[in-house]
Amino acid sequence: MNSASEATALISAYRAAHYGVRLRGGRRVSLHVGAACPRELAEMLTGEQANIGALITAWNPFSLPVPRRDNRRRQRELLDCLLTLNAHVLAGVGGGADWREPALAAFGVPLGALDALARRFAQNAILTFSVAAPVRLRLYRADWRDAAGADVDFAPSVSS
Repeated sequence: MNSASEATALISAYRAAHYGVRLRGGRRVSLHVGAACPRELAEMLTGEQANIGALITAWNPFSLPVPRRDNRRRQRELLDCLLTLNAHVLAGVGGGADWREPALAAFGVPLGALDALARRFAQNAILTFSVAAPVRLRLYRADWRDAAGADVDFAPSVSS
């Protein structure tokens, strides 16, 4: 991604996407950037040490398509990482007009660890949610600051 207009288009697609989480028992709840955290997810955050949840994926690094088998391997590896962090994990999904990919809803993981995983799996963004704040788009591309707008969060830069 090498232009501000491409970054703006991708951020707009993330904002407009439909995100969902499958609850125990098969019921689904939707997440929308800028909307309140759904009650069912907020209840799961109560008592969690991090009091934050995230929808994260390992699919399609930097939003570039890779073969399905590679995406599945990457997603299994992300799940293993989350379980190693003692996260409570539910199946999720994200998608827009021309894309759809599995995601994982993770609870009880500190934000710094989520940032590290998003970077490890080459993600441009994740969703974060908490009881006290609207669902937020959290970006990992410092070069997107001018294209992003005020309604997103940027993860802190990593020193090299």
